[in-house]
Amino acid sequence: MITFLLAAAVGHVGFNLVHPIDIVEAAPVYFGEVLNDDNASCQLSREGRTGSGCIGTDAQLGLLTLSAKDHSNVNVIVHSIENNHFKFEPLLADGEQSQQFTVFSGNLNIDIGGKITVITKPNNGDYKLEYIIEVNYD
Repeated sequence: MITFLLAAAVGHVGFNLVHPIDIVEAAPVYFGEVLNDDNASCQLSREGRTGSGCIGTDAQLGLLTLSAKDHSNVNVIVHSIENNHFKFEPLLADGEQSQQFTVFSGNLNIDIGGKITVITKPNNGDYKLEYIIEVNYD
């Protein structure tokens, strides 16, 4: 004769639903005119532009608008992009590619600068690159 013993229990799970993070690029990073020469680079920050490739034209920091749960901490990471002709290293206000922010009143504006480097000379003209912005609750 075979005897089976069976035991069962009820488990519980808890969670807190929070406002999803929403991020919008309110303004793109714009370097203005950059010298088309191998290894020329231009860095843009709140202090202005520096580097061998910066030519004296208007430039603009990028602006991200973030909405998230009030009084929450978020980690923002911006990722570099590189192709055959250019390398773009986006930088946050602290000069790094990752930074923690606290969201007050549900909204946060984040300045984005960075460094653009011409790896090999392409044709002169306007160019646009795309990069990844990652935001997570801490």
